[in-house]
Amino acid sequence: MSLAAPSACDRESARHLLQRATWGPRSGEIDELCRLGPRRWIERQFLMGLRAGPSAPRLPAEMERRLEDHRSHGLDPTRLREAFPPGDVLRARGGELSPTERRLLGPQRLQQEVAVRRLVHAAHAADQLRDRLTAFWSDHFNVSLRKGPNRWLVGDFEATAIRPHVLGSFPAMLRAVAMHPAMLVFLDNVQNVAAAPFPARQPGTVRGGARRTVVAPDDPDSDSRPRAGNENFARELLELHTLGLDGGYTERDVEEVARVFTGWGIAQGDSLSFAFRPRLHDSRPKRVLGIELGAGRGMDEGEEVLALLAEHPSTARHLAGKLVRYFVNEAGDGAMESDLAATFLEGGGDLLAVSRALFEHPRFGSPENRSAVFRTPFEYAVAALRAVGGELTGPGGFSPPILTFLRSSGSLPWHEDSPAGVSRGVHAWSGGAHLLERLAFAESLAGGRVQGVSLPRSVSRRGAVGGPFFRLEEVLELVHPGGVPPTLAESLRDPVRLVTLGLGGPAFQWM
Repeated sequence: MSLAAPSACDRESARHLLQRATWGPRSGEIDELCRLGPRRWIERQFLMGLRAGPSAPRLPAEMERRLEDHRSHGLDPTRLREAFPPGDVLRARGGELSPTERRLLGPQRLQQEVAVRRLVHAAHAADQLRDRLTAFWSDHFNVSLRKGPNRWLVGDFEATAIRPHVLGSFPAMLRAVAMHPAMLVFLDNVQNVAAAPFPARQPGTVRGGARRTVVAPDDPDSDSRPRAGNENFARELLELHTLGLDGGYTERDVEEVARVFTGWGIAQGDSLSFAFRPRLHDSRPKRVLGIELGAGRGMDEGEEVLALLAEHPSTARHLAGKLVRYFVNEAGDGAMESDLAATFLEGGGDLLAVSRALFEHPRFGSPENRSAVFRTPFEYAVAALRAVGGELTGPGGFSPPILTFLRSSGSLPWHEDSPAGVSRGVHAWSGGAHLLERLAFAESLAGGRVQGVSLPRSVSRRGAVGGPFFRLEEVLELVHPGGVPPTLAESLRDPVRLVTLGLGGPAFQWM
């Protein structure tokens, strides 16, 4: 779509932009975008995101208060572990705890609160564009809370390694991700140590003046080819996070990168924080993508490799392709991908410039890119909630039926065990069982029967005949792309059924 403000609003173009740059338009937002014009609307979203900095999305005051009811609210990973102790600790205290206390302190409760927080942000954040970008990059650098201590770490991972950088620098984001305990646990780098026996140690200093030990290099003339203790992190760093599967690296590069990151792990003791452990690091010379890394440089090797990968042309192409498939067309768009990759390289990984180039690209709203992205179950649930004006009114924003829908479809936030993140595309989610689940959810939502969700009177069964909040025409515009067929409108005079068929119909599954 053209970003020049049109003399007469192109409502379909406005709707298309809102479907991609937000979690789905709410009633009145098409009018607002038409009033501002697309360019002004996008810039306002970017400005809102930049002003927010590392903070969580801007929410209505009432939603903020509800999230404060969560036991996990405002706690860092170490305090979370104290508030939601491991299972063996809970079992040892079993006799001291009531059933209610065990339920509130157990890992399932924490997992629910993490999922609800993501749902609340998506449904109610004012800075919708930054929240969608945060979800994209969190999925790109996927970690699962079902592994090790990650149930205490995933919230901090998104808050400190992802969100502050989505409109900033990709090299800075990559470094933050690589140094976050959640990623190092998820991809097993805590097990990545130099091959035994370890070389002799000698004293040295660490940044900030703390004492550490530095591994002395082995004989540089040795013909041996050491292997690291675990190559998972190195492999996914190259294949998924940066260069891409066809990015020009070799199996030898994977082995060498794994050696580079030996010793990157978690501090011993009670602190769930990053630590570089020099005694576990392979200090011998390495060669990555044709670049020689001298011996004995410790953690600096990893920093150099991350910078090399973050600015590599293959990384630019890989990330551009993922952005286009996520936000524009799941089949890709070669022209857009080339332009975004060029913007990435010119700006040294400036993600604000890349995001602006994405949403302002002349081909963003081209006919072949309309209704070209099939919604995942999470995207569908949030878009449906926003379209009907639903508000998460349960305690702390909890809505058990929505969580049940996401759980049964395998789409609870932070529960994806694959490093590749959530499956996307029509082939992943268009099976009969998935579509029936969506139709059942649509019927419950439109009928006002979803516990923990409040609807305006326009689409609830009790208020379907009118009242001060009756805005059915606006809701139907959002749930029936292209308008309600006249024959359908004539045969189904019940507004709830019209909304149900819109939410459950084929057109609403796409954006």
